[in-house]
Amino acid sequence: MSAPLISCIIPCHNNEETLGTAVSSLLNKDVASKFEIIIVENGSSDYTYRCAMALKENHKDTYNIKVYQSDIGVSNARNCGIEHAKGRYIAFIDADDWMNKADFAVLFQDAEADQFDLYCYGHIAGDEKRPVTDRRQSFSGMQAEFVKAQMIADPTKYMQAWGKLFRMHIIKEHNIRFNNTLSFAEDSDFTLNYLRFASSICFCPELVYHYTLNPNSVMRVFSGEKTKQYLHALYTSKKLVDQESDQIKRAYNRYILMHVNIIMVREVFSLNNP
Repeated sequence: MSAPLISCIIPCHNNEETLGTAVSSLLNKDVASKFEIIIVENGSSDYTYRCAMALKENHKDTYNIKVYQSDIGVSNARNCGIEHAKGRYIAFIDADDWMNKADFAVLFQDAEADQFDLYCYGHIAGDEKRPVTDRRQSFSGMQAEFVKAQMIADPTKYMQAWGKLFRMHIIKEHNIRFNNTLSFAEDSDFTLNYLRFASSICFCPELVYHYTLNPNSVMRVFSGEKTKQYLHALYTSKKLVDQESDQIKRAYNRYILMHVNIIMVREVFSLNNP
């Protein structure tokens, strides 16, 4: 069997109720030979691992589904997936989200064309459509540098790990991994690190990803500890841009301000903050 075009990595922790939906959204017999699904269960206390193994068994004759386990934490799970991935590109999918079947085939067209180091797609959050562009746009050279700055300056729009195709050989060659010391903004840190080595970027209008808005998620619930954790993430990511251009450094200042805004909304001025 030839190497897949795309490795779809799904980290899962206590997702027995949603994992099946995430996996089902990827299943398309027309492209079954062109991708692999890598499920990485990490420290669940429910039947997530059993569900993952059942999905693998139920689809073994049609789809290439692999199941692994890692230490607890989404970064550990994604890194485990990267180590086992064989695809030309990597796509990350969270186990409580799903892909838009109508647009999922676009990823394979792009991976087959193999023109750009990074493909960025739009997503739907709840009922809200959040495109990254209204038409397909590609950037390289100095244009790519400008677009990298644009992405870094607006992390909530551009810097998620999901809704993208990352070129595998760049990740492997430069040993780009998720930082497992970060409790927050680990997605942005990974994407920021990757952008340092990407020489071409394509913005795509398709809304390929459905993001689940969970008001009880760790990201949205007041804890009293997130301010320190966010600041740790900002100091950690800053090291990645210290040797970059002034344009990137200025963009990172905006990146900091965006995260300070998140800190203020979700921690400092949270109604649950005593």
